[in-house]
Amino acid sequence: MGNFLHNPKHWRDRAEETRTKAARFYNVELKRRMLRIAEEYEKIADQAAELERTTKLLQSEK
Repeated sequence: MGNFLHNPKHWRDRAEETRTKAARFYNVELKRRMLRIAEEYEKIADQAAELERTTKLLQSEK
């Protein structure tokens, strides 16, 4: 799938970038918020991976 919205690697990379940025924050609340965003990116990555698996399975059944 060419669409980055359905690309798990894209979202895992975003999560890692967000965690890296969070590590630079001194403000605990801001750091916590950034880490929560990274968690959400991971969830999106999981959903994209599941969509990818399902799509491949359906295509192989054709």
